Amino acid sequence: MRQLRSPLFVLLLLATAQPSPGSSQTTGLGLVSFPNSGARRAQASFLRGLALLHSFEYADAAEAFREAQRLDSAFAMAYWGEALTYDHPLWGEHDSTAAREALARLGATPEQRIARGGTPRERGYLGGVEALYGAGSVKERRQAYERAMAQVHDQHPSDLEAASLHALALLSLRSGGKTDLRPSVRAAAIVEEVLRRNPTHPGATHYLIHAYDDPLLAPLGLPVARRYARIAPRAEHALHMPSHIFVHLGLWDDMVASNEAAWTASKAWVKRKGLPNDELDLHAAGWLHYGYLQQGRYARARALSDSLGALFPPDGRADAPHHVHAYLTMVAIQNVVETRRWDSTPAGVTFKPWEPILQAAAGARPRGDPETVAAGLAGYRLRADTIKQHHDGMMPPGVRAFERKLTAMDARVTGRDEEALAALTEAATLEEDLSIVGPPIDPPARELLADLLLELDRAPEAAAAYDATLQRTPLRSSALLGRARAAAKAGDTEGATRWYGLLLRNWHAADADLPELAEARSGSPRADASR
Repeated sequence: MRQLRSPLFVLLLLATAQPSPGSSQTTGLGLVSFPNSGARRAQASFLRGLALLHSFEYADAAEAFREAQRLDSAFAMAYWGEALTYDHPLWGEHDSTAAREALARLGATPEQRIARGGTPRERGYLGGVEALYGAGSVKERRQAYERAMAQVHDQHPSDLEAASLHALALLSLRSGGKTDLRPSVRAAAIVEEVLRRNPTHPGATHYLIHAYDDPLLAPLGLPVARRYARIAPRAEHALHMPSHIFVHLGLWDDMVASNEAAWTASKAWVKRKGLPNDELDLHAAGWLHYGYLQQGRYARARALSDSLGALFPPDGRADAPHHVHAYLTMVAIQNVVETRRWDSTPAGVTFKPWEPILQAAAGARPRGDPETVAAGLAGYRLRADTIKQHHDGMMPPGVRAFERKLTAMDARVTGRDEEALAALTEAATLEEDLSIVGPPIDPPARELLADLLLELDRAPEAAAAYDATLQRTPLRSSALLGRARAAAKAGDTEGATRWYGLLLRNWHAADADLPELAEARSGSPRADASR
């Protein structure tokens, strides 16, 4: 293997930089440094792949690493990089087959491949990727990979790539259920140090946002969230990622701007690559849709959901991947439950199995007949039993919480109000012990509990419940509206004015014909206002 004569430190130009006349266009992806034993002619492709990898632009990163392999077929770290593009640890995706095929082009066995590393440091990286795609379950392999990257990090403390990838490995070990901030805090400490030494490192910036992607930690992530899109403006995921902090802080204008940019970039990328629509970043579109709803721009949200439906016509939707159906259903449900327009069923969406969800999200109001609600609850419990079979016979807390919401609806429509309140209280306790990432499909249980208390003319209790849910989901518009109504019902005119004022800040660009907008401006609930 050929060792470079001097350390390589390459700057991938930021968006503010201007390409020199006659040069190829370089994209803004941030600053990465990775001394290695590959050929000089392959360095630009390799480093581009590394920067793209840090921003989770996996497909483009894999192309860049394969280009580096073409330019230097003995470039071990180019195969290492491609293999990493097939593990998406924070998205729950892992393609061992594709990764092992990439590694097999470097050598027939792990031992042979590791030996191809030109330095002990490179062999440490290669050992890590072999652990990631070796024997055992995906969970066990990610744990082994974290230990390997911790060793590389410890042995090479000045290596910012090792530090950043170790932090990502720590984040991959977080539970998808109950909140455990320890891996997040450990990862944050590592990448905070990376950013002190390289403020434009794309991986450290990105992973710090993920580390702070929590209602409690989000305020710490706001400065770095505002920087990421400037550091890597040509990475579509970097345009979206700041909204993981904005959503926890109720910064809806920032969230919308972030995802408008990401959604535009995603559509342009799919068009440029000639890819099918199911390669679009529906994640960014879904977050954009939720942001519009929080701004009171219901018509714009509906237009976006209709445009998504047009991208996937009903007659061809049966063959669409599962995630397409999930996002189409999510935005359709949110169009109803976030706007409280119960007779607004989007075209092309069949709600039959979701009807009890809509009813539960109505705040356990007496909507629909008891038979429909009971049938929906029974059907959901059957599906929940199937889920239990995949979780060692245990009901996942999130599934149990949703079952409690439906139980509350069943109790409410049959006049068992105290049972409904108890079920929603249990659901809220379950939900608030779980990690929270991104917009909810249906309203939080604590907000539904507040809605029901308000309907039952228990305004002081409703106000306390709204206060609690607004601590976890700050400035959520429906909760602000409910909190203002609770204050008004309790005779707190000053408080009602304050809460309506916060709603009006969210709704500064809201649809002009919203009855709730006129209500907020008047400072008192409409005579027909209900949750």
